[in-house]
Amino acid sequence: MIDGTKFFLTIYMSYVCNLDPAEWTEVQIRHWLRWAMQEFKVDQMSDGMWNVTGEQLCQMTLQEFQNIVPSDPQNLLWTHIELLRKCRIFGKLVCLS
Repeated sequence: MIDGTKFFLTIYMSYVCNLDPAEWTEVQIRHWLRWAMQEFKVDQMSDGMWNVTGEQLCQMTLQEFQNIVPSDPQNLLWTHIELLRKCRIFGKLVCLS
């Protein structure tokens, strides 16, 4: 595994480990955001993003997300969110291991 993936798994197991990102708390979102900004090289994000719940995050449209995160190279962070939302099997495998 690459270092970023190892770090994500550490964050996921330590702080998040909830199969449904819609259920993440603001604190869990912050832990995930710290990792994601570094991993996906996002250098600009609205302060409002640090105070959303998982439910709010999962209800965002791409346009709403882009207004809050204007510098998401190639929509990588958005794609990551979409995968977490739609492919919960990853979280299930991680949490069971």
